[in-house]
Amino acid sequence: MKKITLLIALITFAFTKGQTTSSPVYDGTFNGTVYSQTFNFPTGAESYAGFANNNSEIYPLAFPNGGKIKFKATVATDAEVYFRFEANPYPNVDPAYNTANISLLASNSANTEYVVDIPAGSDSYNSAIFYVVTRDVDVSITETKIETYDTDGTTTLSTDFPVYEGTFNGTVYSQTFNFPTGAESYAGFANNNTDVYPISFSDGGKVKFKATVATDVEVYFRFEANPYPNVEPAYNTANVAILASNSANTEYEVDIPSTTDTYNSTIFYVVTRDVDVNMSEIKIIGNENSVDPTPTVLQDFTNLTNTATADVYGGFGGGLTATNAIVDDPVDASNKVRTVTTTAGGDTWKGVFFRPQTHYIDLTSTKTVSLKVYSTTATYFKGIIQAGQSGQATIELETSEAHTGDGWETLTFTFPTATGEWGELALRTNVDANGTLINPAVEVLEAHFDDLTAAQGSEIPAPASGPTDAPATPPNFSDASNVISIFSDAYTAATTFSNVSWDDSAFEEVVIGGNNVLKITGVNFLGMDLGAYLDATNMTHLHMDYWIVDDWQAGQVLNPKLSNHAAEAGETSAIDITNTIGSQAEVQNWQSKDFVLNGDRESIKQFLITVAGKTGVYYLDNVYLYVEGTAGLEDNNIIDVSVYPNPSNSIWNFRTGNTVITSVEVFNLLGKRVASQRSNNSTEASISTQGLTSGIYIARITTEQGTKSVKLIKN
Repeated sequence: MKKITLLIALITFAFTKGQTTSSPVYDGTFNGTVYSQTFNFPTGAESYAGFANNNSEIYPLAFPNGGKIKFKATVATDAEVYFRFEANPYPNVDPAYNTANISLLASNSANTEYVVDIPAGSDSYNSAIFYVVTRDVDVSITETKIETYDTDGTTTLSTDFPVYEGTFNGTVYSQTFNFPTGAESYAGFANNNTDVYPISFSDGGKVKFKATVATDVEVYFRFEANPYPNVEPAYNTANVAILASNSANTEYEVDIPSTTDTYNSTIFYVVTRDVDVNMSEIKIIGNENSVDPTPTVLQDFTNLTNTATADVYGGFGGGLTATNAIVDDPVDASNKVRTVTTTAGGDTWKGVFFRPQTHYIDLTSTKTVSLKVYSTTATYFKGIIQAGQSGQATIELETSEAHTGDGWETLTFTFPTATGEWGELALRTNVDANGTLINPAVEVLEAHFDDLTAAQGSEIPAPASGPTDAPATPPNFSDASNVISIFSDAYTAATTFSNVSWDDSAFEEVVIGGNNVLKITGVNFLGMDLGAYLDATNMTHLHMDYWIVDDWQAGQVLNPKLSNHAAEAGETSAIDITNTIGSQAEVQNWQSKDFVLNGDRESIKQFLITVAGKTGVYYLDNVYLYVEGTAGLEDNNIIDVSVYPNPSNSIWNFRTGNTVITSVEVFNLLGKRVASQRSNNSTEASISTQGLTSGIYIARITTEQGTKSVKLIKN
């Protein structure tokens, strides 16, 4: 195998506008590429030598409710590591915190996931360091994530992606990419740091990096509108020839032309096969105009819904009416506006919200949002900016803006600490001159709104069209008493269900790929009232398949709940399940999940799903309770299927003689599905063994002629 020394650890996006610098992490291998990243604390290095984080975008870090660090590691010799957080880089490091040492075991399988907790604390950190305790051991680590908890101390609020490539005092770091023979022609390395998006090059740009090679090689970079399959528009840079004859750390660059396109996916490709590639100091520079953008009318209220099919206007709280209806301007009937009326009483926190039509609100440099307001009564409004597109927390102003009651006036709300793009402005209508809620609510008001104005951000994407195929067929249960079906074509339904009156979501049954599926539309949670009380005492797990239409955002969840009514007279207990959506890879495709059931379940009467305002449309199928280890696999002996290699420690390839494979599912010996792959009209399919422990598995291959089961062995 040829050897190239090219070090890729930090890829920096530096935009002139707003001086934004982000750090993608290209450790997302797909379709056969090979990635490794090693850290070594050699004999001779200072005792305090380590690896500093070079992604300054993650700062400041704070853990008021605790958090954790997750990573995957492989070692040939047992080693210990730990992580350190400091108030500032040396010498002003205090207060500082060291995690517990983590023992990495050579006996564990490759890419074993490790987790270390971070306790709750009031300190804030602007320096993060990774230390290897054991000398002279190559520690291979990928997918390092720093997670911060929400107020409940368990739900992930935000995820940061450190880049520990900053060696100091004698440590040794390397990172290798390889495009081996046998990998698919389109195999590459996807960025796993979603915080860098969106990326744009309105005035062009370039990619710069340093490289050292022993053998000539070519590489290139790709930018896509979204991850596969909705990649268009996309742009590939020209191939960059890295020459062995050049000196070490030669700097290379490749131009990016100006474009109005916005990208939410970046990929690094090695063109030359069977070459270890190392690269450093990669920078993607956008030549953005540094002049503050001109405020633009982002919503003129001539439409009921925006590009994302969301209502452009609405209200919240009791004692207020804010219908999303097109209303004539009280001064000029040819102009269309929105109206709110409030009455005395109701909720003190009531108000209205506004959403832009085609582009987000951009508060990166210009921090103001303005709105025309008509009122004949002197009053006050307090501004709130929310729906941050990069997971930013909602910002509510401390003070209010005054309206004199003299007809149309323009009110301007300034959010000095806001940055990035936002999807919603809200106003509280029951406040005094200081911005304090009036309690009790006595404000009586009629007001009209027009022309939401701010700096224009990126385009609001149209909603994805949803799935075109059905999820994988569930396993067969020879004993019907081992499964209770709430919704699935695969089993006889145990009961009927209907929408509760107190949720904010609705569902309808649709047919996708010849299979009945539930389409759910809503804001926060769905409630289903079951037609009978289900005794699930003997059931051990809940299964469900879901497809989320919306793009991923931080804090996204799809949490199922089973409501138990022991006395058949209301909820007496519930099984609440946390199901965090961790990345873009977990949306816009079928996800198959199994959850352990803990708690009383002798009289289940309601099934609920919470999405916490982060998901507007999703699809649901195969919702059933079952007893683990009782599922069976049907077989068709007519179908000829070959599997190679088998045993395997990396990948299983499946091939049929002349019938198309539609899906391959892998089950452990307890009957639990542990991996699956859908085939795209092909007689071949592959499944990675990554994440599976050594042992025996059963594969169910579904084809146009039926199903076939084969035994698999993972080394």
